[in-house]
Amino acid sequence: MAKCADCGIERPYLHTHHIVPRSKGGTDDPSNLVKLCANCHENRHGGSFHLAVSNQSRRSHSDRLKRLWADAEFRARMSQSFRNRKPRSAEALAKQSIKEKALWLDPEYRAKQSASRKMAWASLSAEARAARLRPMLETLTGEKLANNRRLAASPEARARRGVISKRLWADDDFRKKTLLAQRMGMAKMDRKAMGAHISASWTPERRAAQAERMKKVRQNRTKRPPLILTAPLPWSE
Repeated sequence: MAKCADCGIERPYLHTHHIVPRSKGGTDDPSNLVKLCANCHENRHGGSFHLAVSNQSRRSHSDRLKRLWADAEFRARMSQSFRNRKPRSAEALAKQSIKEKALWLDPEYRAKQSASRKMAWASLSAEARAARLRPMLETLTGEKLANNRRLAASPEARARRGVISKRLWADDDFRKKTLLAQRMGMAKMDRKAMGAHISASWTPERRAAQAERMKKVRQNRTKRPPLILTAPLPWSE
């Protein structure tokens, strides 16, 4: 375990980064080297070092990792190292969050990240893509979906979403960007298709549930005490 020179978090493995790249005349002298975790190493390169890797290099690296993880002793050693890893401190998490937010505000960095991920996705086979999508699809169906809905409907989850939503909408930039995106989405929307989708979503069960809710709302309104005015209205004088 060693600490990353940038974020200060202890990691079982660190990358060796050249302060002055070898392509620009940098050497392997210790004064030109620094130990970084994978995230900070990517940040130092602005996300570009992934782009410099060919598909063949990715495949060879993937094959090497598969051979390593096929070894039971290696898996046990890695599992033990992860269990012994110290949790991140609040200061380290805050520092990493600020650094990542500053990076993602840069349009050039976002473009590089997008191009890198598109290249990585394009290099995957159809089977690998299906394997990556399968867990996400499983969360949208069956028992997992029902469990996720129950968790999302809990008072604790609603309270957390409320706090996050209030904090986001208090930001003027977020409010302007969100409203602009909604207007652009409405302008591009196929209103006929959207109307057909909404009509199809109103199943008889949903209509009955909505009618029952409205009935309870009306009953609660009739139970309210009448409004008693203690002073005459201005226009009644």
